[in-house]
Amino acid sequence: MAICCPGVVVVCAVLTSYLGVTTAAGVVGNVAPYNYAEALHKALLYYQIQRSGTLPYQRLAWRSDSCTACKGTMGEDLSGGYWEAGGSYLKVAFPQAFVITQLAWAATAFPSGFTATGEMGELLGAIRWGADFIMASMPNAIQYVALYGNSQADFLYYGPPEAYEANAPDGGSRTVTYVTPADPSSETAGEGAAALAAAAVAFQASDPAYALALTTKAKALYALAKNNPGSFMTSTTSGLQDLAKLYPSTGYHDELGWAALWLFQATNSTSYLTDATGLFAAVQGDANSGGGFQVFGWDVKTPGYNVLLASLQPSNMQAVAAANAFFQAYIPGSMRTVPHTANGLAYPWQGAGSLRTASNTAMLGFIHARTLQAMGGFSSLADQIMSYSLSQLNFVLGDSGRSWLVGFGKNPPQQSFQKTAWNSYITWFTKGQSVDAQRSDFQDTLVANRFIAYGALVGGPFDQSGVTYQDRRLNYTFVEPAVDYSSGLVGAIAFAAQYYGGQVPFTDCGLDLGWSDPHAGPRQAWPGTDCYHQCCNSSAALVPTTPATALAASASPSSVSTAVAGRRRLFGVPEPAAESLQDAVAMDEVEVAGNARAAADDETEDCDNAGLGIETTSASASGPCVRPTRLFGPCEVPVSI
Repeated sequence: MAICCPGVVVVCAVLTSYLGVTTAAGVVGNVAPYNYAEALHKALLYYQIQRSGTLPYQRLAWRSDSCTACKGTMGEDLSGGYWEAGGSYLKVAFPQAFVITQLAWAATAFPSGFTATGEMGELLGAIRWGADFIMASMPNAIQYVALYGNSQADFLYYGPPEAYEANAPDGGSRTVTYVTPADPSSETAGEGAAALAAAAVAFQASDPAYALALTTKAKALYALAKNNPGSFMTSTTSGLQDLAKLYPSTGYHDELGWAALWLFQATNSTSYLTDATGLFAAVQGDANSGGGFQVFGWDVKTPGYNVLLASLQPSNMQAVAAANAFFQAYIPGSMRTVPHTANGLAYPWQGAGSLRTASNTAMLGFIHARTLQAMGGFSSLADQIMSYSLSQLNFVLGDSGRSWLVGFGKNPPQQSFQKTAWNSYITWFTKGQSVDAQRSDFQDTLVANRFIAYGALVGGPFDQSGVTYQDRRLNYTFVEPAVDYSSGLVGAIAFAAQYYGGQVPFTDCGLDLGWSDPHAGPRQAWPGTDCYHQCCNSSAALVPTTPATALAASASPSSVSTAVAGRRRLFGVPEPAAESLQDAVAMDEVEVAGNARAAADDETEDCDNAGLGIETTSASASGPCVRPTRLFGPCEVPVSI
């Protein structure tokens, strides 16, 4: 079915696919080259790995509560959110807000991909976790936390985040740096506004009260950014100078225009659309990265602004042309200007973060191809963008001969620069040793990480051959993952899942989450009805949760008790599959007992589920371990129809 987001004058395209003859399962005749449900499950799991604060449950044996007493100078709760990267326990507002914008956009752009794979609940939980931190980071109308931590001290710490305060070289203190009217950063505040507004759109159907809170804070952040124009790049404050070294900005007009577009969607107020379109020329001026070409990411939002504006106003040919030009610089042909590897991967900046660029471009391409197809007159370009975007996504997942996503596919990275996967709070064997000794142990020990950081996307190949890669933690430029690396990948995978169809929801069953380690504590207990976090047998009745229960399960540290009992609370399963985001989050009750499940054989078999050995019920018609396409959850068994 087709939907329009509230308050959006947009091309209402069929969400199952951007073109072709569609069924509930996807486009007729397509065969998925990868298990996109598995890839999506693992990509979202990385956001569990990077969580800070009091966890509502312990999904991984090697991650627990961290930063629980972290506060700003105004007393605001800064415990939540995400750690910035595999090698960092910083919280950096500029790039990390972009993660939430991307994830929220994916939720509204590709809802069928998430519902068909049973991942919508997990996605909304990830969005909420980050959005709550952004809201907490603005304690009043004139202060917003731009950076929490100090990179010089942080990078010298090789232990787990759970023990940072007691063991970090600087005594565990973390500097809080704000942007204010006197020390502005329109980039930082603008992206924060965009993130909250995009999240509000994602939650409008399921939790209107929360969406309103998000929108209110988004307006305040936008006012801070708009009314105090300026960049942190010119600041004399030490914390903002640190930020400028970590994440240098090439301009702030793109964030202002980007935020205005998202606020227009969240509020339906044309004043924001007027702001956004009025900034068109200035936004284009911020388009070029240091390499002299456009790259969509945490710094340059211009391509995203153009694609979003074109989808909202398909008659705005200026926006359509600008969006088209971006992709023409990537797709094969005479207009290509962005460097690529010999085997087809976009490779700007001599390869640093090339897989991030590829993933972001792929997600953006799927959205714009759909807009062009719905407009008519651009079918050839739409096909080219679609084909190119699939090539970038599939490169990440294995088309180069290897997977670049930890824990997925053929020959995935084993030694990603992920400190928690080596020195966790249960396996920190160098604790108390010198910084040099701990650094050497982490970087120079040539064995796989102790734990699998599922879903971590590494930087990419070393050179333009597209295949050279040295899987060593020492090579952090190419092997370190970050939360922004995976944000576009999540959306791109979700599109592929709905495009190809036939994706069986994946589960934690069979994943090595560290519970077999001799130092691990008691394993998290899950209800018998939860088939997302555990293996289910044939007698388990899957009872989908209501939106209220699902949202409680993804609550942020500010709404979760700090007691251990709070972390051990039992939460439900992902929401039922649905055709749209509105359907997915509005399904309050689904009666499972007494349905066709009763017709299934009681006989059980060891179901492969990508080699994970799930015990399930064999279908009398479909054969053993074959599940129907439309599922209520990851462990729905096949039935006779």
